[in-house]
Parts: sequence; C-alpha cells; structure tokens
Amino acid sequence: MSLYPVEYSNAAEMLRNYRRIYREMRPPPPRKKKPPPPSLPPWTKPSVELVASDARYLHPIYRLMREVADRHDLRLDHIVGPGRTKGETAARFEFWYLAAVQTKHSIAEIARRSHHDHTSVMNGIRSYCARNSLPLPRNMLPRGMARHTVP
Repeated sequence: MSLYPVEYSNAAEMLRNYRRIYREMRPPPPRKKKPPPPSLPPWTKPSVELVASDARYLHPIYRLMREVADRHDLRLDHIVGPGRTKGETAARFEFWYLAAVQTKHSIAEIARRSHHDHTSVMNGIRSYCARNSLPLPRNMLPRGMARHTVP
C-alpha cells in the first residue's frame, strides 16, 4: 500500500483497488455464537423422582429402555437419540429386540416410543438377531423376503 496518491487510468481500476484496500483494512466478521442445546425430553434426565412420579414412564417399553441403558452405561437419550456410535447402536438394537420379544407392542409402537422409524427398528432387530444368532421375533421375515413371496 502506497502513501502517495495513485493515478488511475479509469474508474474501474480505481474501484478494484478500493475494494482490495477495503478488504485488507476491515476487521474480520464476528463469530456466530452456537445456539444453546435443546432441552432434553424428561425421560432422559436422571431424576428418579420424575420417573417415579410420572405414570407415563412406568410403561413397559420405558422400563425396558432404562434397563438396557443401565446395562450399557448409557443415558436414555443415547438410545432414543440419533447417535450412531458402536455402543449406542448396540444398546439401541438390543432394546428394540427385547421390546419386540418381551412386550406385546407392535414394531410401529416401539418405533414411536424410541423416536425412530419403524423400518429402522426392523433393520436393527434383524441385525441384532444376525449378530447374536437369535431367531427373528414375531413372524418377522428375513431381509429381502416379502409376505407375498412366502408360500
């Protein structure tokens, strides 16, 4: 940058030089602050009083979810959340399998209670059964088979 005035041949050259100097002189834009994390649903908070006082969380699916989370040393929001780490998916698949075997609720109901899609629940149950050499629960068919293809 020169301290002496510069002679420009045309206006376009002057504007180009002005924009370059302006970019060099202006401060960097302020950093955007991250929004605070959303509040967690009540069943993910470790409050024993809340769980004991609210009859909704005495539902067999939530009780089973808490047992699996305790066994894997996870919080409930790891099971119902979108996390895809090895420990989270293992616990989630185990919960889905046990919920399908031990309760009378449909796959769709298990999916709603765990905040996932029913096809994800079906895939998780099939994966859990394949990894642990277990039979598929409740008339579930193996991958690739549809009801109309079964004789």
